[in-house]
Amino acid sequence: RPGVGSVFALRLPLRPAAAAIPSSPLLDDDGCDGNAPRLHILCVDDNPVNHDVLRLILGPQSAAFVGANSGAEAIEAFKRSAFDLVLMDMQMPEMDGLAATRALRAIEAERGAGRTAIIMVSANAMPEHVELAVAAGCDGHIAKPLTPRSLQHGIEQGLAKAGATAAHGQVAADETAAA
Repeated sequence: RPGVGSVFALRLPLRPAAAAIPSSPLLDDDGCDGNAPRLHILCVDDNPVNHDVLRLILGPQSAAFVGANSGAEAIEAFKRSAFDLVLMDMQMPEMDGLAATRALRAIEAERGAGRTAIIMVSANAMPEHVELAVAAGCDGHIAKPLTPRSLQHGIEQGLAKAGATAAHGQVAADETAAA
């Protein structure tokens, strides 16, 4: 009946979004020009909402983004520009993230380029999926749904692994050249 009923109120003790994003020395500004991006990131996912989520989480951390909706688009973007980091979805139509990762590693090998950190960001998070990602050439795996903390942690680990792998490869190449 009009004028009769109940009113309910709900209060949630939420922190502002900026406070929820953990600080990271790899993604924070280190005293350089505050407008300069810290990382140049290629986001590869067939779902545009996932691009938006990654931009929302990492945007305040001074990251510049290029989006690709498929593995084939990722390959073309990778050929045109250098990236510090690739965040790769595993399941996409036409070319999945595993095939795209192998193709990106082949491009690096053809060019004699340094290793770019590639991190699989996927709901496929069983141990066998992680092993497939690593075997394809990924430097890490972040399970969806992700959180700002899991994303930061995964990026830090992937960048560190890519750097260590690149340095090891350079040492091995230097040793081979010296022999």
